[in-house]
Amino acid sequence: MLGSLFPVPKENDCGVIKPYHKSIADWAADEGKAGVYSVSVKEGHRMLRDFGRRSWTQVDFALAHFPAHLAQCGDWGEVSSLLVNDAFIQAKRLRLGYDLLSLDYQWAEECFAALTTDYDRGLFIRVRDTAKSLVGFSGRIAEVAQVEEFLPSSRCQQLVIVGMGGIGKTLLLNE
Repeated sequence: MLGSLFPVPKENDCGVIKPYHKSIADWAADEGKAGVYSVSVKEGHRMLRDFGRRSWTQVDFALAHFPAHLAQCGDWGEVSSLLVNDAFIQAKRLRLGYDLLSLDYQWAEECFAALTTDYDRGLFIRVRDTAKSLVGFSGRIAEVAQVEEFLPSSRCQQLVIVGMGGIGKTLLLNE
């Protein structure tokens, strides 16, 4: 019955319930105005955080939004750990790209404060700066896979990537 007020568009191959207009969400989040129809934004973030913990490895929607829900819950230690977690970084960059990965570092100040060692802070800064420098780098998954396969081999002494200017050789090497 409320379908016209809450359409379900697709985002990252998942249906997402969204209010037709921001005023509907504002009304529903205000217990004084919505009364028994009110919703708890805080509880929603907690539920989505818990869903993200269980499913970011398989569900692109969870992968895309998990850090944001952790941040909304104030779980800065977990956000910090996630944003230097190799499995998370690999999954996000390969499935969603560097543009979305770099957005996760918008909470760098809060994450930095949650880190306890200089090593962890330095690692966080290096990972954040690398992710931000690669915004716009997309596709090239096959080329990245070839480089990643070649580098750890014992025969690897040099890697030369050649081609015309402007095709992303420098970005590929940085990545």
